[in-house]
Amino acid sequence: MANIVDLVKKELDPADQVKHQYRALYNRKEGFIVLTNNRLTFWEQGGFFRPSYRMTLDIPYEKINTVTTTASHALDIEVEAEKYNFTSLGETNAQVITEEIRALSAPHQG
Repeated sequence: MANIVDLVKKELDPADQVKHQYRALYNRKEGFIVLTNNRLTFWEQGGFFRPSYRMTLDIPYEKINTVTTTASHALDIEVEAEKYNFTSLGETNAQVITEEIRALSAPHQG
């Protein structure tokens, strides 16, 4: 997982500090939800023998309307008129991710 953190640091604004990362599915693609102090991003994993990552979702916290846990490993994030569905992979429960997103986005809500 260290590779994804290094990549995120290179790709995002230097003001963005990685706070949490979680293995997840989004749009039937495996990757990582990466939470920084300013935004939520999703990094899709590609490659077969050698993993590669590309950012496919970038949501500043101030644009998030709601975050809802819909099942033990499923969560929805509503941004304006769109809803994004994620499935947590591994041991992390979706409620943990939901609470982290709410905590990080609270200072950005107007």
